[in-house]
This record gives sequence, C-alpha cells and structure tokens, in this order.
Amino acid sequence: MKTTLRLLLLAATVIGLVALLPGSAMAQAAPKNTSITVAPIDQPKGKPAIIAATLKDAAGSPLGGVPLRFYVETDAFGPRLMKVGEGVTDVSGTAAVAFKSTWLGQNKVTVVFPGNATLAASQANGQFNAVGPVAVHKNAELAIKSIRDWAPMVAFGLVIVVWATLLFVLFRTFRVMLGGPRERSATEPRAVTVQNLPADER
Repeated sequence: MKTTLRLLLLAATVIGLVALLPGSAMAQAAPKNTSITVAPIDQPKGKPAIIAATLKDAAGSPLGGVPLRFYVETDAFGPRLMKVGEGVTDVSGTAAVAFKSTWLGQNKVTVVFPGNATLAASQANGQFNAVGPVAVHKNAELAIKSIRDWAPMVAFGLVIVVWATLLFVLFRTFRVMLGGPRERSATEPRAVTVQNLPADER
C-alpha cells in the first residue's frame, strides 16, 4: 500500500514539473500586451463623426480580425459610457464606426479591446468637438396635422363647458338647500289675495 502511494506521489510530481518547463505543451503562455491608438476625429457639420482606432501588439505589429468596442461618455443619467458601435480590425489593425452626435461641444471617446486567450485587453481615449447635431429626419406632413393644431383648443373648450355645468348645478343645489326663493312652475296655481275685495265679492 505504501509503495503504491509513493508511486502516485512521484508521478504527480513529475507531471507538475513537466507542465512548468519552458516550451512544454502544457505550459500556459501569458497573453501578449496590446495597445490602441485613436485617430484624430473630425465631425463635419451636419454629418456623423468617424471614430477610428488601430490595435497593435507589443512589437508594434497591427492585429487584424479582432473586435474593438467604441464608447462615448454621456451625462444622461450621470457620467457613464454609452456604446455607439463595434468593429473588426482590418489587416492594418484599424476599425472604425460612425457616430451621430446629438449635442454640441466636446465628446469623450473610449475604444476598448476586450482581449482573448492570446492577447491582453487594452483601451484608449480620445475626444472631438461636435460642431452641430446631425440633421434629424423630418416626417412628411400628413392630413392630420390640422387636427393636431386645433384639437387642444377643442379639448380646453370641453373642459370649460363641463366645469361651468358642474358649478351651475352646485349653485342651484345649494340655493334650494338654503331655502332661497325658487322659480314658480307654469302649471302651479297662483294664490289670490282677497283681503281687500268687497264683502259681496269674497
């Protein structure tokens, strides 16, 4: 029994040493370092900005066929990165996306390479000045445009009529409850005062 345990321990030790030897098929190679360069960005007025970036390894060789993710910083719900596109690098290691800026001023850009089994992750930042929002598509005028124009006024008039009717009904109700004078019905008999009539006409 002891001999078997010793043999198993020796085999495990040998396998571990072989796995750690340089050049061994079982040795784990560390991912190679990468770097991203964001190209200068320009946005012509009324047109989208082209955000381009190049991915290279530690030796400066371009890396093609890998995905790059493009983000723009937004303050809509606090500072955060908003993904605006993803592209695969070409043979020169470059990928690009078009971004339609909807606000004026500085736009901060972040390009990310998520990494893989052989290449380490990396990212780089850039920025550009948006000179004007991209023209927004305008829908064709429809026949219902005129309806949209006067519909709010009609709705407002209906609300006024409803409130006026309600106030009138409340006024009449309170007047009756407080015992105020009421209008005589056309069919209601009228009382005749006879105190001033001669005695023979009473």
